[in-house]
Amino acid sequence: MANTRVLLDLIEKFDENFEGLAYDLRLDLADIVVLALNERKWTQNQLAQMAGMKPAMLTRIIHAQTNFTADTAAKILFALGMKGKLVATPKDASEAAPPQPKATGPSTAEPVTYVRTCYG
Repeated sequence: MANTRVLLDLIEKFDENFEGLAYDLRLDLADIVVLALNERKWTQNQLAQMAGMKPAMLTRIIHAQTNFTADTAAKILFALGMKGKLVATPKDASEAAPPQPKATGPSTAEPVTYVRTCYG
């Protein structure tokens, strides 16, 4: 039980600094990439080639193991045929109802929007 309390304390501290926020942003891009790859039935190597990057870098991004620039994120999203938008919310907004993802089936022409939410 003591180990659980220590872990919860570490998680709480992580959520209260910029490193926690940065990690959440890395997870957001990773989620978008994985969902898009699965939807399109593409390999990581195919996307890396289309984005003009090394497959190892894309793997690190998918595993949220590296920082990336806005340019790198844009290359990936462009290769996926997507646009990116950073949405910021106040810290205390976490109590509000999370936004619902909007997705359309393959039979429609509307783009698919991926939304990732974290609960602290």
